[in-house]
Amino acid sequence: MRQCLTSFFLIFFMTGCIFGPVKELKYQIEDSWGSDDPKNPPTELFDIVNTKTISRLWVAEAGTESLWEINKDSHQTHTLAMFVYEEFLFTLNHDGLIKKFDLSSGILLWEKDFNLKVSAGLSGDSEALYFVSAEGDLWSLNHDGKELWKTYMGGQVFVKPLPNSDFVTVKLNFNKIIQVNNTDGSIKWTYQAPSPPLTINLQGEMIFADGAIYSGLPGGKLIAIEAETGAMIWEVTVAPSKGVTEIERANDVTSQPLVDGPFIYAVSIKGRIAAFDRRTSQKIWDRPLSSFDGLNLYGNNLIVVHETGSIYSLNNDAGGTYWRNEDLSYRNIGKGIIIGDLFSVGDFDGYLHFIDLYNGKMVSRIKLSGSKILDNITYLSDSKLIAMDVNGSIFCLEINDNAKIKSSEETNRVDILTNTDAIQESEVQSQDKDKGDVSRSTWLEKFKFWEKDKTSDDKNLL
Repeated sequence: MRQCLTSFFLIFFMTGCIFGPVKELKYQIEDSWGSDDPKNPPTELFDIVNTKTISRLWVAEAGTESLWEINKDSHQTHTLAMFVYEEFLFTLNHDGLIKKFDLSSGILLWEKDFNLKVSAGLSGDSEALYFVSAEGDLWSLNHDGKELWKTYMGGQVFVKPLPNSDFVTVKLNFNKIIQVNNTDGSIKWTYQAPSPPLTINLQGEMIFADGAIYSGLPGGKLIAIEAETGAMIWEVTVAPSKGVTEIERANDVTSQPLVDGPFIYAVSIKGRIAAFDRRTSQKIWDRPLSSFDGLNLYGNNLIVVHETGSIYSLNNDAGGTYWRNEDLSYRNIGKGIIIGDLFSVGDFDGYLHFIDLYNGKMVSRIKLSGSKILDNITYLSDSKLIAMDVNGSIFCLEINDNAKIKSSEETNRVDILTNTDAIQESEVQSQDKDKGDVSRSTWLEKFKFWEKDKTSDDKNLL
């Protein structure tokens, strides 16, 4: 039935239409069909021919997860967490066990059990580690595991703290944002955003850039806050809430926004992805697409995982589709990461997958364990990464460019095939109904003031 419906729309719209919009419509139909049906089975994996090798460098144990029941359809945030600083890896589990590993060898350097329940973490900076307990305390530790301070936040926190400059910013589950001094934990400012009657109990991470803190909110909102004072700079709607009931109208931005120079991108769970000018908050483009997990940037491409598990590569100029991969539909994949010219993402069954960013082809996978791979894959270099499963097993992997070997489930190595098939870029253009056709390149020409100077804050944003 699904194939018949898709074919009907394709035939109907081919007359007098360019391929781009038809392709976009086909994708929307396919990703919408049955997306609310919990009975959709995970897509079966297929055999892959491989030419590059992925090697396990070491395996370690962080401690088990005990907070959430794991299933293939869950989008819950897990509190098994990792933080990499220089040559060290820090891990934290839900029961307050923190470990420090040598990053090159996986050797355990020390561990400390705080014997408390953790709701959010782990993050850090050059001086300290940060996490939040289930009781609502923000903890700060030095890199040797010694407590520096703790401060009560006044509510539940499910998003890891955001260190920025001399402060740490925390988002509570009822849309309160608090900034504290990272030297003593004293509260500097508090911002309270309004909440719709019903929200999804999932919170997206914040991001700090050029003196501002950006965060998605319930109701399809995206806000910018001045980091120094907590004053709101602007608020925009990524996707308007639609529907008769409050359940239908729930349309939260549950993932971390993505900053790219003067632009910021955000996606909602039921509706749209949009690009905005960070200085003026004006919408540049938007288009239909739903995601729980957020965005990655590769050159001029936005990599987005649809709520069904389809993976999109969009041009960041106007939102058109370069390619779509549906090989991992309903396999409970997450945001993933960019590593070199590959997109890597884990699934519910312990596989780590690699996709060619040029054409969207599935080129490699490795079976790490029999448990879900968490969505905290950590980039080390263009050839190295770290992944973790829900049982706390940590895998340090390296992608090599050498020997051509046969793929095998019995070996710790698999190959990666580089495919050079051409990409057919979609000609679809998104439109701001109030401003006419607009694109990212238009904004770049308009705002030539922008310089990506990483050494100083750009006050023009505020």
